[in-house]
Amino acid sequence: MEDFTKKSDDDPIQGQRQGGNNSDGHGNGGEVRHNHKHKKKSSKKKKSGKDTQHHSDSGKSSESGATYEDKIQAKQRAVAQVGSTFSRSGGDGSGGRSAVEHSSVLDARIEAKRAANLPLVANSTERSDSHIVNQRSEDYAPSNNRVGGVQEPLEDNEEELLLFADMTDYGQEREGSERNIFGAGDAGDIPHHQEVEEEEEIAYPDVQADIAVMEEIHQEGLVDEAGGIQAYIAEPEIISGDVIGVIKSDEEVEREERRVYTKYFVGASVCMVFLIIIIGVPVTLKLTNVISPTVVLTAEPTISPTCMPSEAPSSAPTSEYFTQVVEKLIPLSGNALYDPQTPQHKAARWISDVDQMDLNHPGFEQRYAMAVFYYSTDGDNWQTQDGWLKEGSECNWHGIQGLGNCLEGCTNDGDICGITMKYNRISGSIPSEMGILTQMRYFEIQNNVLTGTIPTEIGNWNKLSAFLVNWNKLEGTFPITFAPNNRLGTIFVNGNRLKGDSLVSSLSILKNLEWLEARENDLTGTLSADIANLNRLDIIDLRNNSLTGTIPNNWNETHMISSLMVSHNNITGRLPDTLGRVPRLRKLHISGNEMTGSIPVSYYNLSSLEELYLDDNNFYGGLPQTPEPIYENMEEFSIHDNAFSGRFPAEYFESSKLKLLSLHRNQLTGTITETICERTDTSQANSIRTLTADCDMIICDCCTKCY
Repeated sequence: MEDFTKKSDDDPIQGQRQGGNNSDGHGNGGEVRHNHKHKKKSSKKKKSGKDTQHHSDSGKSSESGATYEDKIQAKQRAVAQVGSTFSRSGGDGSGGRSAVEHSSVLDARIEAKRAANLPLVANSTERSDSHIVNQRSEDYAPSNNRVGGVQEPLEDNEEELLLFADMTDYGQEREGSERNIFGAGDAGDIPHHQEVEEEEEIAYPDVQADIAVMEEIHQEGLVDEAGGIQAYIAEPEIISGDVIGVIKSDEEVEREERRVYTKYFVGASVCMVFLIIIIGVPVTLKLTNVISPTVVLTAEPTISPTCMPSEAPSSAPTSEYFTQVVEKLIPLSGNALYDPQTPQHKAARWISDVDQMDLNHPGFEQRYAMAVFYYSTDGDNWQTQDGWLKEGSECNWHGIQGLGNCLEGCTNDGDICGITMKYNRISGSIPSEMGILTQMRYFEIQNNVLTGTIPTEIGNWNKLSAFLVNWNKLEGTFPITFAPNNRLGTIFVNGNRLKGDSLVSSLSILKNLEWLEARENDLTGTLSADIANLNRLDIIDLRNNSLTGTIPNNWNETHMISSLMVSHNNITGRLPDTLGRVPRLRKLHISGNEMTGSIPVSYYNLSSLEELYLDDNNFYGGLPQTPEPIYENMEEFSIHDNAFSGRFPAEYFESSKLKLLSLHRNQLTGTITETICERTDTSQANSIRTLTADCDMIICDCCTKCY
């Protein structure tokens, strides 16, 4: 060993430098490929393609001359020497290295293998920009034992150091040709650790094996039958970042699994707790009832039990007192008491749960009816609701007041006799329960938003004198139950949506009717001749409806009527002559109908007449040409859109009371006097605000509008 080491130090590749020929005896310097196979024994026999063994003539050593430990030590020294040489040459085996330095490195590698009694195995390929080493998978068995170019130890503690020669073309031949690292030359025979056994010759190259290897890496067509695997540049494969996962350490995986198991455990525990509560609580309550049962008396059992309690009270009474309240009020409100959404149910609840009035109190039903009215008309949103549903008498609630002998809103006995709430944002309908207020004398809910129909039950208010519901949205017909009321004197239903002829037909029965205002509805029917029998009738306003027929002609001096207004209907016929006998007639409005004829002479004596509206009809004839009483107090005189003819007697209209004079679209002639024109000055207190005429027929220098 000492001589061998020294020899390696002086000239590590001395024997190899003497021979430059390859295994077939030719020194042509061409590409050299080798197939080799190793037995699992130490002694191996290397053969070339022509089965020629090359042994060095020098460097033989006896098999017994080196132990296994000596081999290992020699191997370590040789590897260290190669590493030192590699470091001095540039670190990568080629960079900055001369041809001589590169040759020295290769010789050192060969000497290192000899020193370790290992077989010389190497492949060399051409070097371009990349180092490509082609290996046969059969060369080293098993292939998965190879790590970093060094095969794992084999049986019998044998090791192989696989050194891959990195043959590079330096642009010039090295001593005539590339060195064949398997050529023997004068380098001597390769020492054997054991007896070399004869093994089967393998033809080079093994084309089928090379093809199989290349197919595994999807590189077909790169195997030459003469030269083996050819050099190639592998195509780069682009891998999307979306499919690349993070490789976690075993510790991270274990922590993540522990967290998942913890979540599962906590979830299972929570579910178990809920399951115990769901099962355990009912069982516990059942056992408790078995041990100490109690008897609970309910007012009235439900038809069938429900799974969950509803947010609103059930339809059946839930307390004994509420049951008694419902039983007392059933005749008044019926099944509506069982519906939690109805005003009746809410009022009964308030009575039983909040107010708790004695069932035997004389004002029990009255208080209940007023509570129903509150809930039915959206009392929570009234503009003023002082006192409602509070402690104390309902006579003190806002709006409980009237007129005359009902000025305070309640009688001395505490009965409500008057309700007055104008402009209070009252909406909803009038409940039928209000019919029990038999002492009602005055009911006024004007300019609100009442809807629905007028309940027939309020016809029970036989002491009612005034029913005022102007400017709401009431619908349906006017209840005929009002007819027997001998005290009803005033009815205001203007600006609603009432229809039918019930109101008009009831006029003759309402003996004490004094004031009727029902304009701007959709009332139908005709004015009965019996209307002239209403001796107390003062004002009747049925404008803007759908009345038909004629105006009765049975008036006399005893009638108290002061205003007859039936404009904008479908009334036909002539002006009744008898109407001229009514001494108190102040307003006669018949505009917008289909009446015809001339102004009766009897009308000339209507000295109280202030407003005469005959426009938009089919009247004709002339106007009185003498100073008749009809002109004395005239304030508004409108006869446009007719067929009146003749001279207009302007001199009789110079009264200081005149405010409106509308003459256009007739056949009148004449001149508007200077006195009348002076009163068109709007700065004056009693000026004429409207003055119209056919200015091509009537000379008018001051008309507000000429036609």
